[in-house]
Amino acid sequence: ACVTVATLPWSIDLTYTDLGEVPVGWESEAWTVSNKANGYGDDDRQFNVRIKPNAADGYVGDLTTPRILVNEDNAFFSFEYCMYIWARFGGNKKYDVWEAEDTLAVQVSSEGGEFEDVLVYTAENNVKVDSVNQFTNVSVDLSKYLDKEIRVRIHWKCHSSQQVRMPIEDITLVNVPKPVIPEVTVNNITHNSALLKWRGEQEDYEVAYAKS
Repeated sequence: ACVTVATLPWSIDLTYTDLGEVPVGWESEAWTVSNKANGYGDDDRQFNVRIKPNAADGYVGDLTTPRILVNEDNAFFSFEYCMYIWARFGGNKKYDVWEAEDTLAVQVSSEGGEFEDVLVYTAENNVKVDSVNQFTNVSVDLSKYLDKEIRVRIHWKCHSSQQVRMPIEDITLVNVPKPVIPEVTVNNITHNSALLKWRGEQEDYEVAYAKS
């Protein structure tokens, strides 16, 4: 059988995927396509997973993309997620204070090899949010896989005893151009100051320095 390999720019449109299923070429443990969860998010359809409270050794949800050839440099894999505690009669609560062993990871398999972590969130470094319906953007640089055929897996392991849900949308793998390095001049250097001037194409810059 002929297997289609996607190339960049790559994204997924869930419009024509049946509810409760996953698109052709994807692999899933627990994740399925659903309508917009509780009105949260921008997309009418999302990937969603519901944990089973008190699952032995935590509840695992894996969502794996089809095969993608990274045919462009500066490739970034991105998605947005919202994590919340569902309540049957309303009163959903944000879930950003994780259990000690909770994990959200982005993993990559290159050329059919084993999956490796390229980004890991834990209870110590997960993103805190302001509201129950706030989505968090995750973006991972996959430039090192240039000219490689990869699959990307979103791996979630949750140990909560509550009904935690996690809709995901806006999954993409695209080229993100690097900013042009500006022309920089440094004058009037003293022991605690310097005058910097630069000319470039961007509107915002970040200046960093180090002691010599």
